[in-house]
Amino acid sequence: MNILYINSNALSPLSGENIRANYLIDKLVKEGHRVDLVAPDSNISYEDDKVNFFPVSRINRFGKNKELQYLRFGLRCFALSNKLGRDYDVVYCCGLSGSLFASRFSRKYNLPVVCEFWETDFPELRSSKNPLVKLLLKLSRGFHRRVMLKADKVTLISREMHDYVYKNLRKDSIVAYDAADKRYFNEKVKKKHSGFTFSYHGGILKRDGVLNFLKACDRLAKEHDDFQVMIIGDGPALAECRYFVDENSQLRDKVKFTGWVNYKKIPEYLSMADVGVVPNLLSPINDLVIPRKVFEYMNCGIPMVVSDLKAVRELFDEDNCCFFVEPADISGFYDKLKFCMRNKEKLGEASHKLLKMSESLNLDSECNKLVKLVEGAAKK
Repeated sequence: MNILYINSNALSPLSGENIRANYLIDKLVKEGHRVDLVAPDSNISYEDDKVNFFPVSRINRFGKNKELQYLRFGLRCFALSNKLGRDYDVVYCCGLSGSLFASRFSRKYNLPVVCEFWETDFPELRSSKNPLVKLLLKLSRGFHRRVMLKADKVTLISREMHDYVYKNLRKDSIVAYDAADKRYFNEKVKKKHSGFTFSYHGGILKRDGVLNFLKACDRLAKEHDDFQVMIIGDGPALAECRYFVDENSQLRDKVKFTGWVNYKKIPEYLSMADVGVVPNLLSPINDLVIPRKVFEYMNCGIPMVVSDLKAVRELFDEDNCCFFVEPADISGFYDKLKFCMRNKEKLGEASHKLLKMSESLNLDSECNKLVKLVEGAAKK
């Protein structure tokens, strides 16, 4: 089977942004299928001759004019549809920009489409004051909606997102969670150590709420001296977080910022983590998407203090796995962090439950769903 895979995110193996896409492509190839990949990272190279890569343009998620970068990618994909042949059995598209290409290509050659829908809102694009960006965004979202409506199969990454899509588009779908890769994130990651460490890893944007986590740690530091904090990652809100720590003397020696870390090396930084913290703020994306880091902590058996958002509640509960806090509630995070330090036996119970869950909910199990979905769409 020949598959045209269109993804508007960079598929670099050094980033977790699309670890699932790389895994899915490898799995499709192992099943004997051929994949033509259209994506915006010119540094990709696949050794397997069953993957052809068509680089379109590069996207720096945290760079300047990122809204124009995504729109430029979509328009270049649209133009590329005239150059590629029609020798495909199915088109698999992911992302707003990728849907531009899929809409054009599938209509031109009458091919079945599988649409992977990740986000319900695009704050970086929507907040732009550039009138050209606003116009192109409106057109792009129109194409995305069209692809969603006409797609033979739709896949989403949470049941909450399924409800959202069905409510707005009356479109049934399957859920394949953005789970973690057990090759890197597993029970062997954690090591015996002294002290107590809270960890956050991933992108650091305003909506990730990392500053609120640090403010809770600042309160905790006034009562407890025996803990450390690891902030693993990079993003636009990192500078503000660093400034806050520098201005609070009781935190300076407790908080370590690593900056950007190669995705495959993140487990090394989690080896001393006693509790993972996911302090997301309330937003359309955060409420409907389970952060990948939640699954990564789960695979490693690291208990979590998590913002109480709808999607996370699909799989986790406070009785056995996670400790929930209302989004942006600094006092709530302080209370749960203190509770974790004083109740280590509860952490042991949660760790055991999380490891048990990861046996059946991981990247391999979720990608198996996607492979069956793509094969089923192609047979129609």
